Parts: sequence; C-alpha cells; structure tokens
Amino acid sequence: MRYLILHAYSSTNSGDGLLVKEALALIRSVDPEGAIAVLALDPDSFSDTAGASFVHPLTGQNRTPSSITMLAHGGLALLRGLRLPKDVESMVENADVAIGVGGGYMRGANLIEAIKMTLAHLPQLASANRREKDSVYLPQSVGALRWGTRSAVIAHATSITWHVRDDRSFALLDGVAQVRRTPDTAVLPLGAEVLGAASPGPHLTQTPAYGLVARSLRSTRQRIRDYVAGLQAIQSELEAELLLQASSRGNNDDRFYASAFKRHATRTLVEGTSRGTDRRSVVVSVRLHGAIQSIRNGVPAIHLSYERKGWGAFEDLGIADYVYNAFDFDAARVIEQAKHLAADPTSYWNAIARARPNIENARTRLIEDICGRGSRNLSVR
Repeated sequence: MRYLILHAYSSTNSGDGLLVKEALALIRSVDPEGAIAVLALDPDSFSDTAGASFVHPLTGQNRTPSSITMLAHGGLALLRGLRLPKDVESMVENADVAIGVGGGYMRGANLIEAIKMTLAHLPQLASANRREKDSVYLPQSVGALRWGTRSAVIAHATSITWHVRDDRSFALLDGVAQVRRTPDTAVLPLGAEVLGAASPGPHLTQTPAYGLVARSLRSTRQRIRDYVAGLQAIQSELEAELLLQASSRGNNDDRFYASAFKRHATRTLVEGTSRGTDRRSVVVSVRLHGAIQSIRNGVPAIHLSYERKGWGAFEDLGIADYVYNAFDFDAARVIEQAKHLAADPTSYWNAIARARPNIENARTRLIEDICGRGSRNLSVR
C-alpha cells in the first residue's frame, strides 16, 4: 500500500513535528510495511525521520527551498489552476490512501494567513479533492476564513472525509463534506498510553519547578500589552523556566522571549518535561501542542489559548478548567492553579483518565476511516 501525507510543515516546530509523527504512527498501526511519502514545506527538517520520504509540495524536490522560491512556485500553482507540479500530482493521484496531517493550516483570518494558505495549502487541498479515491484529513481546525478564502476552501473540500477538533469547524463543513468531530491528533494516543504506569509528574516531596512556553501573537496593541504583562507576572511569581518549542524561521519563540523577558530559553520543552532530576512540575503553555506534549510526558499543563483548538482539546481531555483565553486571563488565578497542581495533581490525572475511553473510541473510528480508503482490508493494531 502507498500512503501520502499532505500539508506537513516543519519539525523545527515540535508541535508540527509531533503531528507528523502521530500521522506516521497511525499509518504504521494499520500497515507496518506500507510505503509512506510526505509533502512537507520544510523537508530538510525531517532528515532524521525514518520510514518515510519527504518532498516539497510546490517544487517536487526533497530539499527546502528559499522563501522567494516557494512564493514563486506557489504563484505557478495558482496559474495552473491550483495544480501542483506533475510529479507531485501523480503522487497524490496514485496513492492508495491520501491523508491530510492534523493542524490548523486551513485558515485566513488576516491577509498574511490568507496568502500563506492560498499559496502553500490550497493547491494541496485541491489536489486531494480531485482524487478518484477519497482522502482523509486528520483532526483539523478550519477557519477563520476571510479575504475570499471561505469559498475557495469550501469548493475544494467536498470529496474529503474531514475529522475536525472543534465545534466551529464542524459547523463550517457540515453539509459540505463528510465531517466527524475527533480529538486533536496529538491527544488521540492518550487514549491508549498508560499514563498511570508512567507515574506522571515529579514526586510530591520535590521542590516545585515550573516551565513556561510562550510565543508572539497578533492582536491589538492593548491586548498584546495585557498578554505580555500576564506572562511576565506568571514567569516572575513562579520563577518559571522558559522552554522552547518552536525555532523555525518566522516562528521562533526565543526571539519573543528576548523581547518580553530579556532572556533566552534554557532548554526545549521536551528536555524540560523528560524524566530526570531537573524535570518541571507544571508547565504553562501558550502553544497547544506544548501543553499536550507536556501532558504526554507526564507533566500537568495549563493552556493559555489564542485559538478555538485549545478549548476543544482540553474539553476532550476532560480538563476544561485548565484552559484560558490568552488575551484575557487572570495571571493570579493561573499562578494559584499551577501551585495547586504542583502540590497535588491527582484530580487532574483522574479527569484525564475518565476521558480516555472516549478518546480511544475516537481514535478507533479514525483508523477505520483510513482503512476504508485503501484498496484492501487493513486491521487496527
């Protein structure tokens, strides 16, 4: 069987890298011997990823182009009527199963987002939609869609089976295509992972140690001032270590840290939540997949969400009380909650344990959708 994953970005953002990793794991769970190719905007960043080949969707090359080259090839795709290079179009059409990686790339809330989506992702969506065989998109947040992007996305969504991770995305696609409400791709493994046996969190007798994952956001000047002031209060009161999740061009958390805190990250999020003598007790994360990655590493996380996906994920995990609006949160409340979790995270982990059967059922349904797109029967492992 030949599998193709579309819309991958870069492993320099550990959240995006995690979504690609989980897409690969889903495929391997049903077909360990299948051939997998991935369309990625930064193929170079996946050079250490085994078991798949990585190709740039707009150039058809296995190396990362410059920004200018990518813009030029995106423009050519538009001139061709939303068609990728011939070799890439053949990859999409000839794959037995085409899978859109999970994430939030189908959005155009502002002009910059609309341009990026139109050039980088809309040609891939159109190609998947033209397939004679169906395509499956892993849990998405679709929208906001402004600047003319709504009609373009809807027009090329009709032949795809969509799994969406929030209710607003479901409402947008309901009646347009097959759509199912499913937890975030990075949440799905929590249905089967044995967190209890992994002894989540540090021993309660240890001195609490906190981590903070943050990023630059776009909004009005006043909202950004409030956002930064809240983060500074949390970091100061908790003496939180700044942890790095994203370091790609145009998406570098450390640059934001230098501006907001006058210091740099000392470690990555993965390093700060891995088992060891200097593991964090609690992480406060503005990045959703920073929060999820922390949880999966056995460290409780509080999420300051700037998009709808955060509420959907934490509701699916059964911990909706631990997600806040990044532009309107009470820093004192977040600090109090972090200290409480560091002292006793039992109720937090119990809530996730209660949610796990529903998460595992959703994962099973998603795998059944993937199996149904192939030319022969596959079994869930």
